[in-house]
Order: sequence, then structure tokens, then C-alpha cells
Amino acid sequence: MQSKSRVLEGYGRSLNNLRILAAGILFILGVLGTLGGIALIIEPSGGRLGLEIAQLSSSPFKNYLVPGILLLTVIGLDSLILAYFTYSNFAFSAPLMIIQGVVLLLWLTIEYSLGFSYPTAQLPAVFLGVGLILLGIRLNRFVPG
Repeated sequence: MQSKSRVLEGYGRSLNNLRILAAGILFILGVLGTLGGIALIIEPSGGRLGLEIAQLSSSPFKNYLVPGILLLTVIGLDSLILAYFTYSNFAFSAPLMIIQGVVLLLWLTIEYSLGFSYPTAQLPAVFLGVGLILLGIRLNRFVPG
């Protein structure tokens, strides 16, 4: 029979692996959001990403500058900062991870409701958003301190 300390040690490694997985997901999301946002800011016509201004006809935007700024800050930079917090095991990173997952799902919902349908990009992002929420809930139950 394993001692209690060995069981807790193994459990701690498991939580550490989940934390590193979450930080990795946030890092990838952050890099993609940052690069996409910068591309839209540099070229607000969206041409660099294969987008057309006509796609914005049902939105309040005349070009992709504001969506690019939002993508850069709300998805890109926020996710990169949160990846660092998560990797460094800051106590508040798990609740923020849940919020970031919800923000990503809201972003995708708004994007889709405005007529942007890119299943090859949006479907994996939905899984990332749900994954962040679930990982955040799991890690939030074991916040240090």
C-alpha cells in the first residue's frame, strides 16, 4: 500500500501537468491572436489574412482595424500574459483562465453571428475555449495558499 505522501506527490505532479498543458494552450492562443491582430492592424483591409471588406457589411466596422486591436489585446496579449501566470503558478491564474475561455467563446459567437464562418479555424478554437474553462475549473479547486 502506498503511503499518503506518495499519493499526494503523484497527485501534485498530475496537477502540475494540467497547469503546463493550460499554459501551453494559452501560449498558442496568445501567439495566434497576437499575430492575427497585428496582421489586421497593419493591413485593415484584411487582405493579408484573406478577408474582404464586404464581409464586414453586417457589422459596425468599416475595416478590420478595430477588430484587429481587439483580437491583439483581448485574445492575443491577454492569453500570453495568462500563460505566464499559469506557468508560474500564480494563485489567481485558474479563475482568469475560466474567464479567458468564456471570452474566447464569446468572441467566436460574435464572429459567427456577424457572418464569419470559418469552421476549420473556429471549431478548434471552440475546443480550446471549452478546454480552458474545464482546466481552469479543475485547477481552481487546488489553488495554492
